[in-house]
Amino acid sequence: MRTLPFTGLLTAAALLAASILVAPATHATPSETLSPTGYTSDGSGPTNAEASPSSPGAPDDPEHLPGEAGYGDLVPADLTVPAGSPGADPEATPGPDGRVPHVCAGRKLLHHAHVDAAYVTRVDQTFTVTVVDGRKVIKDPNSVCVRLAPDARSSDSQEVSRMVVPSGGLFDFIGKPGDIVWRAPQEQIDNWRPVWAGIGAFDTAHEVAQPEGILLDEVKLSIANSSGPGAVEVWRTIGTNSLTRGLSSDPSLAPLSLQAGSHGHWNWTFSKAGVYRLDMVASYTSTLSQRAVNSLPSTITWLVGSDDEVGLPAGTTTSLTPIRTTAEQVKEKMIASGELSTEETPAEPEPPFTQAEARKQIEALFGSAAKAPASPSSPSHYVYKGTFKDDVRAGVPIKRVTLDVSANGTSIPGEPILEIPDSLKQTTADGDRWVLPTSSEHGSLGFDFTGMPADLRSEPAVYSVDTFDGPKGGRYIAGTVTDGAMNVTLDTTRDPNRGFTVDAVAVPLAHVFTKPGVYTVGFNIETRDKDGNFSYKSRSAHFVVGDVAISALRAITAENNGEAPSPSPNPADPGADAPPSGGAQPGNPSTPDPADPSTPSRPGDSAIHIITEGHMDQAMSLKDGKAEVFVDDTADPRHPVRRASGTFAYAVPDSTHAKIPAGAKGYSELAAAAPEGVWSLPETQLEGIPWVGFSTQRVDYSQLSSKGVEVAMRNFTGPGRLVTGISSLFDGFTPRLDSTKPDMVLHYLFGSHDHQAFYFTKPGRYSTDFVYTAHLADGSTIEKTLHAIFLVGDEAIKRGVEPDPAPAPDPSPSPSPEPGATLPIDELVAKLNAESHRNWTNPNTGTHRPSQPAPGTSPSPGSPSTGSSSASASTPDSPIGNPNVAGARLGEGAGQTGTPVTGGSTVSGSLLSSNSAAGAGSTSSDSDASGASSADGSQSSGVEGLDFADSSQSGGSTTRALTKPATPTSALLNPERGSASYGSGSDWWQWVLVGICGSGLVGAGAWALLLRRRSSVGK
Repeated sequence: MRTLPFTGLLTAAALLAASILVAPATHATPSETLSPTGYTSDGSGPTNAEASPSSPGAPDDPEHLPGEAGYGDLVPADLTVPAGSPGADPEATPGPDGRVPHVCAGRKLLHHAHVDAAYVTRVDQTFTVTVVDGRKVIKDPNSVCVRLAPDARSSDSQEVSRMVVPSGGLFDFIGKPGDIVWRAPQEQIDNWRPVWAGIGAFDTAHEVAQPEGILLDEVKLSIANSSGPGAVEVWRTIGTNSLTRGLSSDPSLAPLSLQAGSHGHWNWTFSKAGVYRLDMVASYTSTLSQRAVNSLPSTITWLVGSDDEVGLPAGTTTSLTPIRTTAEQVKEKMIASGELSTEETPAEPEPPFTQAEARKQIEALFGSAAKAPASPSSPSHYVYKGTFKDDVRAGVPIKRVTLDVSANGTSIPGEPILEIPDSLKQTTADGDRWVLPTSSEHGSLGFDFTGMPADLRSEPAVYSVDTFDGPKGGRYIAGTVTDGAMNVTLDTTRDPNRGFTVDAVAVPLAHVFTKPGVYTVGFNIETRDKDGNFSYKSRSAHFVVGDVAISALRAITAENNGEAPSPSPNPADPGADAPPSGGAQPGNPSTPDPADPSTPSRPGDSAIHIITEGHMDQAMSLKDGKAEVFVDDTADPRHPVRRASGTFAYAVPDSTHAKIPAGAKGYSELAAAAPEGVWSLPETQLEGIPWVGFSTQRVDYSQLSSKGVEVAMRNFTGPGRLVTGISSLFDGFTPRLDSTKPDMVLHYLFGSHDHQAFYFTKPGRYSTDFVYTAHLADGSTIEKTLHAIFLVGDEAIKRGVEPDPAPAPDPSPSPSPEPGATLPIDELVAKLNAESHRNWTNPNTGTHRPSQPAPGTSPSPGSPSTGSSSASASTPDSPIGNPNVAGARLGEGAGQTGTPVTGGSTVSGSLLSSNSAAGAGSTSSDSDASGASSADGSQSSGVEGLDFADSSQSGGSTTRALTKPATPTSALLNPERGSASYGSGSDWWQWVLVGICGSGLVGAGAWALLLRRRSSVGK
């Protein structure tokens, strides 16, 4: 630990005095210096009028844009309840009558409204967590309470405030099948019933300026402590059988990673009715010092249940729809229909992995046995080396990322292939693990960033898993190893899924696999050059795990070469005449050769911008009779762009192709139209895929009649059918627009922000007009048209935005075999959610690619190191930051600064802590920002107790037991969460002085407050 210098004592004392005398208690943390941030423009003025520097904040809040507050009731300020009863303020002293103020006395109840129940921002220049009421950022979360009351939807009076835990195991972290829990739903029901609770971080809809100084633009959020009668879980679903966890009252869940500028909606479930107080904590890593900056806890209060169950007088909560179909009745219907079974069924033992299964998996992975890669002739040591090359983008010189792959020091054009035999298998309490150490006689694979010096970069060099495929249920984990402890940087069950380094160093990796079979991992490296220009490069690798898979692939290789297969999976006897490792695969001619200059270039040469990822609102604005339609592109929240009609196209890659499972609710018509599967843009934001919605939040509804704004789809052309819609956890899919049903219209009766799923039945180029009609109060209308293009499938994206010269009358093409076998839609969304397929960017737009790195692990909040510290963990001589960006930089207030940037979840025996890795500032993989931990619900890093030395030398397997990491007693003191601690304990006199000064200042503060109270009483 660091020793607190004497000057630090004086600074701390001064700041403590200032905070006591002038600052609210919830914002007593030292402030951070901020300055305005500029926004890009296209020559016609600010690109986002609501977020431009010329747009002032609210009169009482210069940091946040003005916004209307949502619906809510006010709790009487004099409301008291018996001490110890529901709603009693736990910090109040009972009066003579034994009563204390209600915990929400004098506060507004937020319900039947849009709410961000956890919003990371800055308030009075202080990094903190607060609440958004409607569209208004609340400076003090202690002025409101989030209300989850008994409520129903108006269509059939079915209860929407509680849910029945389904069968199937996916929701086991919430409760047993058939349990009934309170739920604030992810989906919007009847204008936000009972309450539509989201999570955000520096959302562009609220911030006057985006902050600078946040490493990789990533913040982390967690529930540091919770009090209440039950458990709290925050999660979301995509499709019908894919789930990600975000926040939990269980302290072992990793923090939720959020991208600055993001916002999304989640399910909030509470196992019992009552009052919950959630202490929210946020953190980020400073680009200036490479150290963690942590907020102080902000308490956000939820009242869950009826008025009586939360200590409110009957009728306090208003505007509730009477419930005629209760959750209990829904449960009875689910049991009667067979949808719910409350009987626990023992898990079936996993069948043995056979040669036939291995062959089937290989053929499914590569399309056919003929396209499978050839077995390596001998083990190789592979290095993915990142470098820069001079290039030009839009007439401006840039440094573009390049990636060279070498085998045993010789550059190769193809994809590395590594065999991990059963001699490297280790048995754990959670199952078998195959471990390829950082250096092994069986080969190795790591990264080298020595060719990307820090003086050429304005951001860290990031490496990530771009795409992933492998055996069903298989998990891939990689990381650096120090003193026998693995620092997890890549994990395909978590998102973000990345590691990074601030230094120009080599990053050797150990690799862990949880199932036998063949894994294909697409690795990606990316960064920004010193002028802020973003670029990246990707290359794949194959891992053949287990003797059975090795034998199966060797047999296929022999067949493809017309030879007899090698019977032995032992790498010491690999078989004769196998093609050299890492070479171009003869059975897969469609694989691009990165060394071949004739390889087709990525799209982007067209004047039309191809949108490959990020948050896109197809918006209408109407003010003073002037109407516009445009796409509000906030993929890079720091540089929002307003895209005019007809100037953009959405990319819908083959990675989104999926079959619709039989019996999926609401999908029958779409499944009949596309029996081979659909391509889709998701309803919920996923990294690497465009997230498209509709917005009328910029419409002045005071000018409109009760009809509001309507949106219709017109002038549609395309090879197939386009259907948009929304999904519900229990009601399935509801279509909203359909290219074959022009009478379908979206109705927005008030300012709305609505994201839907977009489904396409065939690949190719789609073109359509979204026609917005505003119904004015005088009976007239204003109509505006937004022309949009969708490029569906990799081939369509490659061809670009021009229409096909001679389209077939009714083509029925099958999906490209390149992405591999089509997945059921639930497996697809789980795959996208975990591995986040990344696509290309348009290099000729003159704008930067979004500053969110590839999905993966992310900076941990910082903590004391338990192992040998790395070079990259120390503060660099020249901290990486963009000197050309003038922005609102989040600095480091005293008392908030943590330890230097460290590695990720480190495992050594049963110890799980935050630890730096040799040569890499990589960090733990956490939950999703717009995503979280994967659906498996595992809290384990997956590598506890493993030996990362080359155990195969002894010729036997290693068996070690796993133990669950100890549950931290305080999240603020838990190294995983990041503690802001000073001193080593040796300089005791400093702390004595701090105690004396602190006691004196507290006394002075108390005296000042007493005088202020007497003065106010005298008035």
